[in-house]
Amino acid sequence: MIILRRAQGQTCVFLPHFLFMVSLMLALGKSAMALTVTGPITASAVSVQGSVTLSSVTISSLTINNLLEVTGKTQGIGSIIQMKFSSTTVTTSLSSTTYQPITDLKCTIAMTNPNNYVRISLTGDLGISSAFFASAYITIKRDLVDLGNTVNDTGLSSSETFAGFGGAWTTSSGITITDSPGDTSIHEYQAYIRTTDSSQPVAFADYAVGYLLVEEIHL
Repeated sequence: MIILRRAQGQTCVFLPHFLFMVSLMLALGKSAMALTVTGPITASAVSVQGSVTLSSVTISSLTINNLLEVTGKTQGIGSIIQMKFSSTTVTTSLSSTTYQPITDLKCTIAMTNPNNYVRISLTGDLGISSAFFASAYITIKRDLVDLGNTVNDTGLSSSETFAGFGGAWTTSSGITITDSPGDTSIHEYQAYIRTTDSSQPVAFADYAVGYLLVEEIHL
């Protein structure tokens, strides 16, 4: 028990320690006082009503024997925070030896946390029509920054023809890469293609639908 003594002539108040602290906080209007609890703490039943706001919680070990219900959302390692998607059934065909955009395959995204990553997935068919040796390359750019092989300008995937194998040569392209912009600004991701021979056009989404998926991943 706690004895609270006031000025002479006034009645003393006897309260359990916890109720005394609550009463004192309410009396002083200091509802934001810090509370420090040291463990270990064992509880057979805990009930919390109303809103609870925590700025930071660190738990080294947590065991749940029955049920944990979360009515909001959680962000664990590997969680997908948001995703953006685009697709096209329109064939993009060009004869440029420098990378040109696939107009319909682009997504814009802004990270909610600068420490998160972006996972970019691209699928579709990449082809080139040639009776001679030629190559078609596809890459992904973030705000015009090539995320593929910039040393040899070979991008992220390719389709090639060889002498003696005339006609169209088409391969399926499946690309998944990660990127880390390191900020919360808006960024645009877009697919680009090129050919190694301007007389031999390259084509994307000629036989199959092209897809571009951009996801923010919490790591």
